[in-house]
Amino acid sequence: MDVLKNFNFELSDKQIEDKQKLIQLLKENKTIQNFMDRYHCPFSVIENNPFRFKDWLESLQRVNDLSTQQLRDNPHLGAYVNLIYDDVAGVLLDEYKVIDQALEVHLEKRYLNQYAIFPLSKSLQTADFNTGVFKKGSLEAQSALIGFTKDDVLGYYIHGDLGVGKSYLAACVTNMMARSGSSVAFVNVAELLSHLKRNFAKSYEVDYTIETLKNVDFIVLDDLGAEPISAWGRDEVLLPLLNYRLENYKKTLFTSNYPMTDLEDLYAIDQRGNIDKVRAKRFVDRIYAISESLAVIGENRRHNRK
Repeated sequence: MDVLKNFNFELSDKQIEDKQKLIQLLKENKTIQNFMDRYHCPFSVIENNPFRFKDWLESLQRVNDLSTQQLRDNPHLGAYVNLIYDDVAGVLLDEYKVIDQALEVHLEKRYLNQYAIFPLSKSLQTADFNTGVFKKGSLEAQSALIGFTKDDVLGYYIHGDLGVGKSYLAACVTNMMARSGSSVAFVNVAELLSHLKRNFAKSYEVDYTIETLKNVDFIVLDDLGAEPISAWGRDEVLLPLLNYRLENYKKTLFTSNYPMTDLEDLYAIDQRGNIDKVRAKRFVDRIYAISESLAVIGENRRHNRK
């Protein structure tokens, strides 16, 4: 039979001196004094657990020093282990706690849970029609998209040069709809096809992704035409997705660098040089059937960033 032994480690003179200094600092600390008053906690509890209280004070200092931006980037930083004292049982207890500012940020970002499959990039999480800066070249598109959440229009095809704010406009819509409780997806087309290829051996993952994107209330297919053109992506992924959403009256938004009139030629030739104008027309016809063209004109927004 194993015999359990209690090992008592003696502290060095230096360690004893440091401990006594810490206890004295804790005794004079206002937060500790407030703790004792709040929980009717005798100072002997602090004396017996000086390092535990030291860690607690450091945790409080850490969360209280967090900036709003730090909490917005990562609300989980606002969590810490709090100390409470049960004066009836005479027991010091731990409790998981989150500071109010972090809870507020969490509630503000709760709408992001409405995004399916792919998380929205941080650069677009704050996209908002009310706070965004829009230039003249996008005002017509902005006006149409603000009403898009409630009107009978099935879709829009936003096109324009690089960096004019197409994706930002689209994210304004998805954020608006997500805040209202609708299920949404913001999908970069190239990233979608890459995701499906990586999971090709997992048929359940591929099926789940496609079925989810078919059925969300609202979807953005971002940067259409920038993906490597292939018969598989055009005919096996995008066409069935658009066909389902068209037949089931699901709202869809496209962004692209290409005007709609260029799409048929673009999708007729795959990256291997194979030409299939009939299938390309069949695919592009779905885009015409599901969306109206919206041009965005302006300077590259990315060049204006400091």
